[in-house]
Amino acid sequence: MEANWPMIALLAFVTCIAAYIGRVWFKRWFNPLTIYSAVWGFCLVAYELRLIQYYDLSGRAWALIVAAWASLYLGALLAVLFTAARNNVTVAPTDLKRMRLIIWVFTIVGAVGVVDEIFVLYRQFGSVFEAVFLNASDVYLARTDNALPYLPYVASAFYPAVSLAGCYAAETGTFGIVCIAPFFFMALHNLFSMGRAGLGVGALLFLFCYACSPRKPISVRKKVLAGTVALAILVGGFFAVSLTRSLQVDFPGRTDAIDTISEYFPIFPSLYSNFSAPPVALSTYLASPEKQGPWGAYTLAPILRFISKFGFPVYVQPYEENYYTPVPTNNNTYLKNIHSDFGLTGIVLFPFFLGIASVVLSLKAHGNLVPKLLFANLCVYVAFSVLYSVTVLGDWFIGLIVGIIAGAVIDRRSHFFESMTSPMGNPRTEMP
Repeated sequence: MEANWPMIALLAFVTCIAAYIGRVWFKRWFNPLTIYSAVWGFCLVAYELRLIQYYDLSGRAWALIVAAWASLYLGALLAVLFTAARNNVTVAPTDLKRMRLIIWVFTIVGAVGVVDEIFVLYRQFGSVFEAVFLNASDVYLARTDNALPYLPYVASAFYPAVSLAGCYAAETGTFGIVCIAPFFFMALHNLFSMGRAGLGVGALLFLFCYACSPRKPISVRKKVLAGTVALAILVGGFFAVSLTRSLQVDFPGRTDAIDTISEYFPIFPSLYSNFSAPPVALSTYLASPEKQGPWGAYTLAPILRFISKFGFPVYVQPYEENYYTPVPTNNNTYLKNIHSDFGLTGIVLFPFFLGIASVVLSLKAHGNLVPKLLFANLCVYVAFSVLYSVTVLGDWFIGLIVGIIAGAVIDRRSHFFESMTSPMGNPRTEMP
């Protein structure tokens, strides 16, 4: 099957125009609309390259993709028209000492989970080295079957740690051990659990928080050094998991072109299918949609799992069902989750309100930490939207809540110190 070059050209044109519109509305390239357009355009172009002979996307799938894309922009346009532009307001200096302390607390909590994973792997497999490098696929299957008794949700502490680390790096102009440590332990956690999504979420949270924070000038040498260390940890961790997990690459529908590429890059078929198969999985789901679980199951999955512990029949599986494209995949875009939860109404309204939230939070993200953390997590949701809805991830959900609480504590502390040092304020000696 040949690549559909006319469609590729059309998708590239639409993606560039949509990304530029986002740039005009937000007055910067870094914004949720540009991110959304980039990831969806990239994945749809990857599909149209036809390096794997996928089933054709149905007309209904194309219609939902276009409708959601347009609805996102319509919501953002409405917010742009009726929301006052951000003015230059004075923001209280961040209590960096308190922020640094909280980053270390979250990092240590996550590191405790890593130590627990080491002991669990040792008990189950007799050796951590053998578990990770010789029995990686068994570790992965055991983890997805909940057969490994890891401490639950401890790793969620890494998400607020890397988010605050991004803010700290920007405001101090340094990429010291306090910024690197959360990524180091997060990489170990993903290696011991044979997961990759966590590293991606963590990297994006750091990047988005860094981009939204006031930045202190930093030398080029320090930038290069910090970037090299960060890439070494992130890329090294990602490929260590990919290579040791024995990823399935003998897919049905492989073409000669992808076979040629895989001779030089063995895991390329797996990586390519991760980004090109989800729209096809959406199309497969729409051919015979089956509602999975109660109303809002995927959007409210962590909350429903918690409620189910009290005997209510609302438990939602942590991993989604596979769809055959013909490549088996359980990544089927956030649109599948929204359609399963709320039907066609959700396909239109959810992106619409997501667009409004993007504009509102972007105007507040350059101030206090709480809106900044909310905006960064919204950007993560948008970046992963072509794969799945990150709301199904319990770690992400808990990390968001804990991060907001930590951000509120730091904001309150920062405002207190600002009032103590302000000439117009009334200095106080007692703590609030």
